[in-house]
Amino acid sequence: MTGDYLFEHALVITMEGTGLGIIADGAVCVKEDKIVAVGETAEVKKSYTAHRVISAHNKVIMPGLIDAICIVGLVFFAVLLKTPTIGWKKALAVYAISHW
Repeated sequence: MTGDYLFEHALVITMEGTGLGIIADGAVCVKEDKIVAVGETAEVKKSYTAHRVISAHNKVIMPGLIDAICIVGLVFFAVLLKTPTIGWKKALAVYAISHW
């Protein structure tokens, strides 16, 4: 299947299962206004191509997340700031992307 956008090599955070589903080398394929695939980059690329492929290396993608209240985004931002492996630059990027 061909999508419009394929975001690859991202840290993908989903709500799959009973908690967070974290995919270290994840991909998200979007066609028109729908997410058509989420998974490991290698697996998604076996079934999907796209008109535009975007490397999201060192970026976080949270497919389907709707931040209806800005406070939720700020709380997430604060948690990321306190995570030693993430740091403020990545936390700021995630916050900016979620409010783009």
